[in-house]
Amino acid sequence: IQAVNARYEDIKVALTDEIRDGRAEVRKDGDKIFVRLNSEGRFESGAARLSEEFKPLLGKLTEILTAFSGVIRVEGHTDSLPVVFSQRFRSNWDLSAARAAAVADFMSMEAPDSDARIEIVGYGETRPISTNATAEGRANNRRIEIIIQSGQ
Repeated sequence: IQAVNARYEDIKVALTDEIRDGRAEVRKDGDKIFVRLNSEGRFESGAARLSEEFKPLLGKLTEILTAFSGVIRVEGHTDSLPVVFSQRFRSNWDLSAARAAAVADFMSMEAPDSDARIEIVGYGETRPISTNATAEGRANNRRIEIIIQSGQ
């Protein structure tokens, strides 16, 4: 638990600006740390390619996670609006999984030793945290969540 608490504090310090600006949230529950990153400006609309402005944040986070044993699960989430402008993605599920994979690929390239610990999950629009009836709610639902579970 001490290691989890220390890593939790490290992540909060590294993401101070993003947390203050509402672009990231960090919370802890038992031996798990949850990092929520909104997708606004992180990906082009309907695409899974990381924006250049997202990479420094992911780099900071990856650097912290390399010293932390345990599973790193990257989850992709979307709003409920159907994917319209993409020939590559047939559904929000496809898009969310591809975005999670893009984040995991970046983390793996930055820290190759973490490959075996990274899992990806695409939830599409199935786990909203806000209403999809408003633009603000849909923006909240478009997110990447990184869950770090302590090694046993």
